[in-house]
Amino acid sequence: MRSHGIAGIILAAGYSSRMGVFKPLLRLGDMTLIEREINLFQSAGVEDVRVVAGYRSADLSTALRKSKVRVLENKHYQNGMFSSVVTGVKSIEKHCEAFFVLPVDIPLVRHQTIAALLSAHRASKGGILYPRFFEWRGHPPLINAQFAKEIIGWEGSCGLRGFLKSQEAYAVNIDVADEYILRDLDTQADYQELLEQFGRYDMPTLKESIALLANAVSTEYIFSLLDHSWEVASLASALASALNRNGCQIDEKLILAGGLLHDIGKGMPDHAGVGAEILCRAGFPAVASVVGAHMDISIKEEEPISAHELIYLADKLVEGNKIVTLKMRFDKKVERFADDKLARQAIMRRFESACKIQQRFEKIVDITLDEFLRERASLPYGYNHKDLFVKAWGN
Repeated sequence: MRSHGIAGIILAAGYSSRMGVFKPLLRLGDMTLIEREINLFQSAGVEDVRVVAGYRSADLSTALRKSKVRVLENKHYQNGMFSSVVTGVKSIEKHCEAFFVLPVDIPLVRHQTIAALLSAHRASKGGILYPRFFEWRGHPPLINAQFAKEIIGWEGSCGLRGFLKSQEAYAVNIDVADEYILRDLDTQADYQELLEQFGRYDMPTLKESIALLANAVSTEYIFSLLDHSWEVASLASALASALNRNGCQIDEKLILAGGLLHDIGKGMPDHAGVGAEILCRAGFPAVASVVGAHMDISIKEEEPISAHELIYLADKLVEGNKIVTLKMRFDKKVERFADDKLARQAIMRRFESACKIQQRFEKIVDITLDEFLRERASLPYGYNHKDLFVKAWGN
């Protein structure tokens, strides 16, 4: 959807002195930082993108000559970032409703964050909208154009931050599952860390996964759901590790994310399908695919065992937050639906699928599932699902 009347202002005029190299032209994957931010806005329908240049403005203009953006020169860039904010805001015309402000060194803001801010703007048409991750506000704010003159004339302290703080009465927080609204890039160490994070950008971080759950699931479900989901993710991760030690190539980060988020649609009819839709909209299609298959699955025995199968099996082995046998779990379900023939047939199909996955697992690792679970249960105290998550995500 095109967002007419919305501008994206990217601040790229600084010296990059702490980095030692010119930040806007650093590469992340197949794009530079500046190209990535331009693409972020334009892919969300914000076609009016303006780049404020200063230091090495000629180099930046040359790099962007084929981009459909306006390059604005800040001749006073040596006065600091707020001078670039003012340069950008001065370019705002009367027809403009609102504008984003995004420093070039915050390059991994997620597409869905921009979409959420635009949706909130369309609903309210006013205020200063902040993306918020848990209790922390981040970038980019979406600022109503009614504040443009006041920003240009601001003589208080702390630049744009100081001005926005003075307008707190107009602030609206938009909760997003996007840890990268807080991740800036100042040093070479930051850059190396960002390169590592970019390698797993298509997976939600642990904190993002929890935020996705918190934003999607009603309060009455959240605590019991987290307990169950921690255990499913932990068990599925252990199954994947055992398989990988025997030559398989299971994506363990996909396993962890899929396990934690498999019940994100809980409480809704066809909660697996609903969860898959939520995660597709959030920009995580691989996780969505795993989540969508955790209730009913088609097993292709001629293909390698998959992450989908391990999440399916782990979910069937966890009742609440306790590990049980498949027989115990499904006997209870059959008893519960004793008078419903169609439900019992569906339960038995799921039981048969779980048994097939169990057999595939046992054939590869050369150990029975019961033996595997007993060994896992004997791990030293303190080695639990939370440790697995911390180790996997590094946070």
